[in-house]
Amino acid sequence: GRESYLVGQNDRAVAAFEEARAIRRTLGDRRKQSEDERWLARVAWFLGDDEAVRRHCDQAIEVAEPMGESAELARAYALRSQILMCAEETRPAIEWGERALGMARAVDDRETLAHSFINVGCAMLMAGDPAGRARLERAL
Repeated sequence: GRESYLVGQNDRAVAAFEEARAIRRTLGDRRKQSEDERWLARVAWFLGDDEAVRRHCDQAIEVAEPMGESAELARAYALRSQILMCAEETRPAIEWGERALGMARAVDDRETLAHSFINVGCAMLMAGDPAGRARLERAL
């Protein structure tokens, strides 16, 4: 799926991620299933399908939440924050970003920390809060 996505073969990417998700659902592999949902959201985003983006993000969170604190749940929260920030829904973007930051710290997921600092910082600046700049600097 990733390779197809990276070379712009979006139909093949969607088919591959959907097939992988179905297999992982059958196997009970929540970690990988949540990852597949995040990838499906990314492809949908690229295609401009906002409804599918939000649906796959919701699924990524729903699948990951029963696992408790995990990198997968932190990444799903960060994705929701990013989606909301890009939609200029700044307050919920900040709230979900703060959740992602807390979870990423708890599981020592530095990549998700960086993404979340960017999401929160951008949303804060969009909302007129200059403290967002410090969040962006923390992402570096």
